[in-house]
Amino acid sequence: MAIVRNLTAYSSSQVLGIRWRTFFCAAGLVVFGLAGFAGCHQVYVKQGIPREVEERFEQASWVPVMVGAIAREGAAEAEKTFDRAVFCKPENPWAAEFDAILAPLIIREVSEEDRNTTCGFGAITTFPDGTVVVEPDLPIVYYRRSAVSIHGAEHDQWTFVWAYPPALHAPTNEEGIRIRAVRMTLGTDGFPLVWEIFHVAQEYRYFFVSAALEQRAAEQFGSPLPGRRFSIERDPNDNSIAIVVRVLDDGPVPMGPYVYLESDVLAITTVLCRCMPSQVDEIMKTESYELLPVESLDAEFESRIMQVLHRLRGGGTGEMRVLRDDGNPARLLRWPK
Repeated sequence: MAIVRNLTAYSSSQVLGIRWRTFFCAAGLVVFGLAGFAGCHQVYVKQGIPREVEERFEQASWVPVMVGAIAREGAAEAEKTFDRAVFCKPENPWAAEFDAILAPLIIREVSEEDRNTTCGFGAITTFPDGTVVVEPDLPIVYYRRSAVSIHGAEHDQWTFVWAYPPALHAPTNEEGIRIRAVRMTLGTDGFPLVWEIFHVAQEYRYFFVSAALEQRAAEQFGSPLPGRRFSIERDPNDNSIAIVVRVLDDGPVPMGPYVYLESDVLAITTVLCRCMPSQVDEIMKTESYELLPVESLDAEFESRIMQVLHRLRGGGTGEMRVLRDDGNPARLLRWPK
């Protein structure tokens, strides 16, 4: 923060110039990688900025700027409203081995081009020759239960996985199908606290957190750190690959989320509490899906599914890979005690 305070000695035009050049350098880093950032600090001298200010910018990290830009882009995506969509819900929410009200309600955008009014995902079938296909005529969401220890307390986790057939003109993962998933970490009282999404391969890990958890983090840790939007997020300079997209309202009872997927590459745009306002103007059709445990799949493919989720979970390259973890969100977030 010292660098911001010391800028007050200079004119508003100089400071504005520094801010804009910092933004464009950071944007270049996001788009072109490290090569796009090389030599960015040199612009300050060339534009007549005093050397002492340049030195402070050399010492300041560009990471909070970059992470902040990515977070704002994700937040903007999460606010999008669909014109039309298909609504996919559990067929019998009381038939599973758990309270299936925790299962996701899936909202898939319907574009003007395809007008496909089905859920689009389906049963995963493995043939003896190793071929794997998705049968969209049999919509199924697979679930898996696990648990993590956070500050000495055990928290249940539920991972919900579904699959779409391969895209017509784009390669996907090694299975040739498109895996999507959401994992919920529950509080000791059974209420969801954190939702993590898995969709297209990503460098970062994207989370949604409950308002109650964010409030506790704010009370313990104070205001968000530089480059962050929420108190629960770690310092981006610590190689943290976690980004909190938005804070969700707390529901009156434990329940699963709405999960919104856009029509193009079926990327998950947002997760919402069922108690929050809808972000779709028109539901064109409602379909039901069956809930099955992941263990119902072929044992070998079940393992491959979990490998795909591990890959979609992100982790980036280089130093960021050290933060691959066991699925415990407290390792990536400032989890309050």
